[in-house]
Amino acid sequence: MKVRWWLAGYLVAMAAVLVAPLSSDSPDVLEKVAEVNGFAVKAERSSYSLIAGYRFPGVENEALGTLLAGWLGVTVVFVLVAGLTFTVNRLLVVRS
Repeated sequence: MKVRWWLAGYLVAMAAVLVAPLSSDSPDVLEKVAEVNGFAVKAERSSYSLIAGYRFPGVENEALGTLLAGWLGVTVVFVLVAGLTFTVNRLLVVRS
């Protein structure tokens, strides 16, 4: 039963990723604050950004690039949280 909740959560997050390209082109609050305070340009030149601008690098189509970046981000976070949860549960069972 627990696996179903994990799968349902993952599928809901992936559904949100599918509608992401339909979202507003206006900057979000964090980007707006960066623009107003003048440090948005520094963020664009960052050397450690994996997927800058919510678009997968090397993909010409913006909608597809956004979908791929979202898919990768959701999947990585899902795997990390699932792995951490599994590990903590195993440690708690061993100590019990």
